[in-house]
Amino acid sequence: MKLYRLAALLAAAALLLSGCGYIILENYETRGTASAATDPVFPELTLAPKPVIPAVFEGRREPRTDEAKARLEALYSVDLSSADVLVAVSTDADDSLFGDEEDPFTEYYAMRNELVTGKYGFSITVIRESSETMRAGLAASIGSGGDSYYSDVIEAPAALSGSFAVSGLLMNLRKLPFYEIPSSGFESCGVYGTSCYFDISRATEGYASRPALYLNTSLAGRELSDRLALAAINGNFDFDGLLGAVAEASLPDGTDGLAVSFGNAGYAGIADIAAARLGISFTDRVSGYPSVTFVESGGAERLTSLLMSLREISLINNPVEGSDPAFDAFREGKTLFYVGKLSDISGRLKDEKVSWEILPIPQGDGPVSYTLSSPDRAVFTVPANNRRTESTSMFLSGVGAASGNWIADYYANYCLDSGLFRENNSYFTLLSLIDDPVYFDFVYICGDECKSLREATVLAARICALSGTPVADTASPLLADLAKAIKKISLKQ
Repeated sequence: MKLYRLAALLAAAALLLSGCGYIILENYETRGTASAATDPVFPELTLAPKPVIPAVFEGRREPRTDEAKARLEALYSVDLSSADVLVAVSTDADDSLFGDEEDPFTEYYAMRNELVTGKYGFSITVIRESSETMRAGLAASIGSGGDSYYSDVIEAPAALSGSFAVSGLLMNLRKLPFYEIPSSGFESCGVYGTSCYFDISRATEGYASRPALYLNTSLAGRELSDRLALAAINGNFDFDGLLGAVAEASLPDGTDGLAVSFGNAGYAGIADIAAARLGISFTDRVSGYPSVTFVESGGAERLTSLLMSLREISLINNPVEGSDPAFDAFREGKTLFYVGKLSDISGRLKDEKVSWEILPIPQGDGPVSYTLSSPDRAVFTVPANNRRTESTSMFLSGVGAASGNWIADYYANYCLDSGLFRENNSYFTLLSLIDDPVYFDFVYICGDECKSLREATVLAARICALSGTPVADTASPLLADLAKAIKKISLKQ
């Protein structure tokens, strides 16, 4: 994989520009192994002993639309020019299918949708309703015995979709022609036994809500900021590096190392994010069913250790409605790092005076580090009385294939062209963040339908983040009867 870095990271500090928004992109190529001339050693900050990867600096990245087009082209082709796909969208979800006027990704969602409609010829009609109105309309349609028709596809929050499935309102996607049930990756977390009611693809991922780490460069100083950016671009920025940076920065009294809005910003907070970065899955698959194994495998102990370390440097809040003390601390210069959303670049950080740089969430100590897909993200489902299975199947398959990180590539270039970056490094660290593999979990879909599953996984992790109680102390007493409880979730097989 090609990595990208700003030439100023590898050359003299004089190449770095002050001010906002103006960035010089220079062509620079590093050949052979890393050397002191290209990758200076900074002994003050201890990073994990991972190899520094020689990087090729190519300046601006062109969005990787060819990959999406190739996936779309490989799908079964059928002429559906007379069809119209009716999609019901919950107004309570981040709409990653169409977006809205406040979503910086809306333009790119439209580009994706045009690729799909161009292949199959169908049109797309959208209805938008609140979750409660949607539930009532869907239930009435299913109960009418065929006298009314709600929609072909539903885009709704994951937990709401789980409740629809338990209520018997959804179709098993195995009934769709030409639709391939995912067997691996985060897309497969919606499989339950031999059934799959949830289409969990990149089409509804919610790029705007991807977690990101923001650094106050005024508190860090130029040298430390550059080293952190270089480590991130080289895939060498981990939690030890974050903790080391907090120690090195010599923060003034009253300043925190890390601020996290717990339960805010579209995802659950540092506990869920940290688990994903450690490569920990709250649920795995055993004979097709979700199973909790991370406690026995040592994952709970690793997660507890990391959360306890982060508690030592963190302002971790559970904010009341309408407040966000963690973000306030960052914009006021009272914390070195802040965990926020990717869209904060073009959103609430846009007009703030604080000097910032974006970084990926640090890597964990496992073989892979995931980026958490928002637990509140939307998923696709299909009403149980769907009568247009062919066009529905092609729609789901098409938008899934045509989606991907190229959408976030466009967003990175939009931020660059709009002068939204405060520091030269952020364009390249953002590209690094975009390429991380994504994680989602069954507990975010059906956790409300199986309380013991929720308590033994995400709730145990969040209690640890807030109070310091070890994850296993909360989870272990629930494990003995958990398998039975999971199988009692009344999803039809």
